[in-house]
Amino acid sequence: RRYFILRGTQLHFFKSLDDVVLFNTTRVVDLSQYVVQSFHEVEPFTLALVPKWAASSTLTPVSGRVPSLSWYLRADTSSSFNVWFRSCLAVCGTGGDGESSGSEEGNEEVVEVVQQEETAEKKGKQE
Repeated sequence: RRYFILRGTQLHFFKSLDDVVLFNTTRVVDLSQYVVQSFHEVEPFTLALVPKWAASSTLTPVSGRVPSLSWYLRADTSSSFNVWFRSCLAVCGTGGDGESSGSEEGNEEVVEVVQQEETAEKKGKQE
């Protein structure tokens, strides 16, 4: 399990709550390259962030220039989920049109990352 904080369009990941306090980031993801493609409003409260190229039939991945991971973020409560959903939607947008709202609002609330799933590009290497 990991924890994260959204600042502007950047999602900062941490290994532990102690790392959050020290702001010892283990990874930073630029959410302007993602869209909110699906979500689950009841338990488990989960949000799917998918790379724009994977959400659109007109975009294709370019090695090293676009993200290859989809992120599934889980919140503990309905209210926390709603805050995160609005924050991510403002930064990412929905669908695969390649456009985001450009909002710079962030969410300083700490939430767990429960799963990350590799996209077909990465899975192809494993098969």
